[in-house]
Amino acid sequence: MIVNADTIENGSCLWADVCIVGGGAAGIALALSLSGQGLKIVLLESGHAGEHAPTQALYAGEVADERLHSPPDKYRTRRMGGSTTIWGGRCVPFDPIDFEARSHVPFSGWPISYSDLLPFYPEANALSEAGRFSYDKGESFLRRAAEQGLPDAQFNMGLLSAGAFDNPPDFVNAADWFRKAAAQGHAAADYNLGVLTLEGKGVEKNPIEAAKLIGLAAEKGNADAMLDYGVLVFRGEGVQQSEKIGAQWLLLSAKRGNVIAQNRVARLYAFGKGVPANAVEAMMWNILATRGGRGDAELETLLSKLTDAERKEAEAKADAFKPVAAKD
Repeated sequence: MIVNADTIENGSCLWADVCIVGGGAAGIALALSLSGQGLKIVLLESGHAGEHAPTQALYAGEVADERLHSPPDKYRTRRMGGSTTIWGGRCVPFDPIDFEARSHVPFSGWPISYSDLLPFYPEANALSEAGRFSYDKGESFLRRAAEQGLPDAQFNMGLLSAGAFDNPPDFVNAADWFRKAAAQGHAAADYNLGVLTLEGKGVEKNPIEAAKLIGLAAEKGNADAMLDYGVLVFRGEGVQQSEKIGAQWLLLSAKRGNVIAQNRVARLYAFGKGVPANAVEAMMWNILATRGGRGDAELETLLSKLTDAERKEAEAKADAFKPVAAKD
């Protein structure tokens, strides 16, 4: 039975064995589970059955960078069913690494493990109408597509073989899949094959060949490749050394939103390496990198000497920044 609280007399008491606050995915799943045990359940939802602007406005808020995360009221809905009413239809279980404490991830580490949740996934799949809990079949479909010559599938097989999603790494196999995708013009495959070649994983270590592959991916517009190729050129590893040209590649990557490149570019402008020293540009790129999670205490100290006018100019440029769209 669904009752609008507006129709209940003020001061009334509702009696139940369990009261669940929130009629979204978790609340409804919990109510369905408990109701099958003969319990009387009250499920409270602040929203309406459909859209209701005044209630939805309670989710309004700000995020540090909308390029990295949408505002709360745009990706969550305050109504019966919660945010499931706008889901795109994809359900993916956590990986074991998601539960573990990692030194580079603040506040990481859960009090439960992947194995603790594993017994409950089949029921969750059923409740979500997501089919049977079996996520290993995807690789067989992916492999079939890769063997049929689809470059994206070949590239993803390369990632799986390189250890993605906790798969045991087989770098020889990874290099083979990346090589097949690269032969069809796949930029990310060029880049990943170049990284393996640079590190000597699965293939013979060859800095010159690695620089060629990474440079090719950079020319195709891959932002990660632009970053690494810029570093190689800047240092003269496997390619002719040039701080100026290396800085240009780093800048191209930074303009595509790569936060590591943004941090590197900030330092180049701060110290006048490969580009003319420019404190405002350094501050602007440092702001963008920090917003992306790449803070730099040394730069912050160095740039603290900027005038208020220079700082405001840098902040305005950072606020107006829009990343260049990556090529397909």
